[in-house]
Amino acid sequence: ASNEQHAGIINNFANGLLGLEDFFVEGQEGINNVQFMNAIEYSGWKGGAEVTLPVNEDDYLEELNKHRALSGYKTGNDNLVSHIEASFDKK
Repeated sequence: ASNEQHAGIINNFANGLLGLEDFFVEGQEGINNVQFMNAIEYSGWKGGAEVTLPVNEDDYLEELNKHRALSGYKTGNDNLVSHIEASFDKK
């Protein structure tokens, strides 16, 4: 079995819009996932502070804009693979 990950989701979304197949998930589930990921990111920006769902959009945007202001074009190799085998307990 293949694991299409993002490409499979994007293809399903396009095919769903064209009426060629059913969507894998309903739109509200997609929104819930975005809200969840925003909460994780926002908590990280706040040093791991507890946050509630949905994150306050104004507060999130304010913090996001702080990070945007510090962001720049990356010239390094963004395709590096981290080897994490040593972090697992080998019994």
